[in-house]
Amino acid sequence: QEGIDDTAQAAAAREARELEKAVVDEIRRDGTFDTFRRRVTEEVGQKEELKKFVANAVRRSKTLASRDAGRMKEKELVDRLRGEMEEAVMEVYAKQVWDALTDESQGVGRELYEAVYDVRERLGEKAGAGGGAKPRPEQRPE
Repeated sequence: QEGIDDTAQAAAAREARELEKAVVDEIRRDGTFDTFRRRVTEEVGQKEELKKFVANAVRRSKTLASRDAGRMKEKELVDRLRGEMEEAVMEVYAKQVWDALTDESQGVGRELYEAVYDVRERLGEKAGAGGGAKPRPEQRPE
């Protein structure tokens, strides 16, 4: 990239990183992070796809189908079910969480995007740098 001052480019990158760190710190400090963590947990927990996956996993459970299942204490049964299903269920859950958080068009993903945008703009204005954030989702062409 001819004509670009490396020193200025490096300084701009450092400023951008510092602004992003400040945004994360502010979101944690003002309770936004905790609010969105609760919201995404609720939103994902209500998704039919996840409920169906868990129900199917329980129906196919080797632990529940075993002869010993009826004689197990509840804690032992739950521990075995967790060992059998936890990895697969968490994989589906993590995908659902990621999808919810990165969907800027609706739900908690959009609200998170707007909250980050607002904090970034506010902090950028305080620093005198301007936020430089990409436009709000409703301003971007579809």
